[in-house]
Amino acid sequence: MNKHTIIVIIASIVIAIPFAYAAWNYASLGNLELRATEPGGFSFFEISTGKGIQICNSSPIYASFDRIDLTIFYQDDNEGTYTIPANTLAPSSQTILEGNFRSESFSEAQYTLLHMDGEFAGTAPMRLDSNQMFVTLNIQTSLLGLIPISTSEQYRAFDFYNLMNQESTSC
Repeated sequence: MNKHTIIVIIASIVIAIPFAYAAWNYASLGNLELRATEPGGFSFFEISTGKGIQICNSSPIYASFDRIDLTIFYQDDNEGTYTIPANTLAPSSQTILEGNFRSESFSEAQYTLLHMDGEFAGTAPMRLDSNQMFVTLNIQTSLLGLIPISTSEQYRAFDFYNLMNQESTSC
């Protein structure tokens, strides 16, 4: 093999490595598992007060994100967004991260969330239609620190409540 061929092969590998790592990081972000800090102790209301949530990175590499947004909608109205700032999660580990809750109408959002908690726990009568409440999970990161990319998933409120109250994760 001549010298120029070897240089081209090495340069191609050096260029491909960051892209491969970014693609693997993006794939690992899609596999993050969220749950309450205490098994069975999730509360929408506590999210509105900024309580932390547990995040499990079950992948074998570090997972980095720029932010995680949990946006809560009721009847197509944005009740509020819980935002976790940038972080890097170690492989095969779980971490408790705290975020901030923002809402245009904080007291209305807290009423709706508190009512849904009582309804899902079976301790409050059904006054609001829980089928009209959705949670959107949006994880944002950047490819090579330059190109913003995100992954989103939407859950019915009751499904998200059950997801957060699961007993264990893959970590």
